[in-house]
Amino acid sequence: MYLLDSDTITLFLNGHSTVTKRVLQTPNELIYVSSVTVEEILIHGWYAKITESRGSKPKISLEQAFTQFHKSIRDLNTFNLLALNKESEDRYKSLPADAKRVGREDCKLAAHAIVAGATVVTRNTVDFVRIPHVKFEDWSRED
Repeated sequence: MYLLDSDTITLFLNGHSTVTKRVLQTPNELIYVSSVTVEEILIHGWYAKITESRGSKPKISLEQAFTQFHKSIRDLNTFNLLALNKESEDRYKSLPADAKRVGREDCKLAAHAIVAGATVVTRNTVDFVRIPHVKFEDWSRED
């Protein structure tokens, strides 16, 4: 089982040839998106932009923000969703302090993968190597 991180999903949706090839070669029933990643993309990403677009100096229009928010929902719907559970949350809380310096989202995703017996697909290998017991692969690189 593979859990795609937000960067890998973005690469896939933007047509990155190596990532696209790996995703398409992997059976669909093995590719998942964690609810942690959904939260990162939708809430911390596009919902934050919707909120910002209502401010006095928006970088994008409200219509553009909602359009991208809706597009992201459709795009994420093409993957299997793996819901975060209490065991994953407990695993996250038990990670050593030095691992948590990597960042909340990556640590939560790693904990979710560990509990599920999944491999995180990320090109952020520098950070994931600092999290004990997580398996990860970078599909953006040629073999």
